[in-house]
Amino acid sequence: GDPPENSDRFLRYLKKELKNNNKNKSDNNPAATTGPLRHLGFAVLGLGDTNYDQFCQHGKMLDKNLQELGACRVRPLACADEATGLEDVVDAWTANILMEMTAFCRGNQDATLPVVSPVETA
Repeated sequence: GDPPENSDRFLRYLKKELKNNNKNKSDNNPAATTGPLRHLGFAVLGLGDTNYDQFCQHGKMLDKNLQELGACRVRPLACADEATGLEDVVDAWTANILMEMTAFCRGNQDATLPVVSPVETA
């Protein structure tokens, strides 16, 4: 399926920023080497269906581009599969995400909180 329109626009923006950031890095701009999103924490939950060729591709691209722009991954990418049931991954992912993001924002990235196991992205 197609991603939500606002998420599709956000991914296009990230790709544009990544292209600009890579250009600045090649111009030896020292400020560009730390990444424009270095103060941002993020976690991505991809929803997809393994019956389609590009399972959770949009979520994988968001995760990749955010990290390449310097954002800090608070939790590994999780991919929920409609073909096998979304609930197990979604329920586990949503259970503690607010606490984990709050801990990150407060500077406590080492908080001992349960983590959802990521789905292989290979």
